[in-house]
Amino acid sequence: MDALFALVEVPIPDIRAEMIEPPSANAVRKLLQILEQKGHVKRRKIGRNYVFSATTSKKRAGKGVLMHFMRAR
Repeated sequence: MDALFALVEVPIPDIRAEMIEPPSANAVRKLLQILEQKGHVKRRKIGRNYVFSATTSKKRAGKGVLMHFMRAR
């Protein structure tokens, strides 16, 4: 998600480039698919490729993670 917050619309190779130890492109694609289904990410087709962007701000996403963590305890 940090790559999506740092850049506006990001293709998968650029997302992987932002990671310290990136998983395979297929793993990143699957993760983005899950995040899209949950409404955290949206995608847009440009030519033959997709670019991805976050649907919420970093601050709001952080609050959501914190609330989820607190409910799980």
